[in-house]
Amino acid sequence: MDLSAAFDLLLPDKFYNLFKDKLSEGMLYCLMDFLQDRKFCVEQGNQNSKVLPIDRGCVQGSVLGPRLFSLYVGALESELAKTYQDIKVVSFADDTYVMVQSDTWTSLKSKTEEVLNYHVTYLRSLGMTVNESKTEMMIVGSNSLAPSQVTIKRKNCDIKTSMKALGITLDSNLKWDIHAEDMINRGNGLISVFRHFRKYLTEEQFLKTVTCNFYSSVYNVASVWLPNCKSIQNTKLTSLHFRLLRTACKDYWTKLSRKDLTNRCTCRMVKIHHGICCNQGHQKQTTSQVA
Repeated sequence: MDLSAAFDLLLPDKFYNLFKDKLSEGMLYCLMDFLQDRKFCVEQGNQNSKVLPIDRGCVQGSVLGPRLFSLYVGALESELAKTYQDIKVVSFADDTYVMVQSDTWTSLKSKTEEVLNYHVTYLRSLGMTVNESKTEMMIVGSNSLAPSQVTIKRKNCDIKTSMKALGITLDSNLKWDIHAEDMINRGNGLISVFRHFRKYLTEEQFLKTVTCNFYSSVYNVASVWLPNCKSIQNTKLTSLHFRLLRTACKDYWTKLSRKDLTNRCTCRMVKIHHGICCNQGHQKQTTSQVA
């Protein structure tokens, strides 16, 4: 479910009404003090705009802000569960995923529309702005009788064969081919950037940089999808890994063996990823070893 400016739309008065009977008075007033009486201005060079009040929203970039937002919209799951016992709601900050199941395609479509319309109505009652047209849906499994669209608040939403959930691409057959190819393409795009920056960094600085900005991006949640990739995709990821190590060591003429590259690059995260994804030229790893 796609929300616009979600954190900025939290209504303090609504928050108070939701939790006035659930929190102690002291805790509730502390939280209301955090949410209310905030002001802002716009700074451009040495010029400032007028200071204006903000009557809604919770602070982004704070530890407390995302937690308060999760509490604010968190009642949605219990509200839906009162009517629909066999659905599941998963939320992370301003991302919400609803899983609906049914015995037939017709009832699945009807139930999905009913649940999502209720979902939208509830979120709007909290002051949220919902983009129905940007809401993504995917059916797990394939069948010629499966619906291709559902209607939410009179807007048609296409059912897709794949969708992104918190940076992970899922497909309707629960395979990882699309996600693996996305990560390979992302890695190829990053490699040229890192090669450019290599001349400005020491080897240690470079390894720290790629650990933070390459491996954490390309291998996000790798323990889930990497063991289930095709061999050709594993080979491509292995190649990306060693291209980075050769860049770190400035081994542009491939004089060092892969074993030497691994031994030289002592950054812990690089070695971990080497152990997970690189089996070319080494004994093939088992699933248990990867885990």
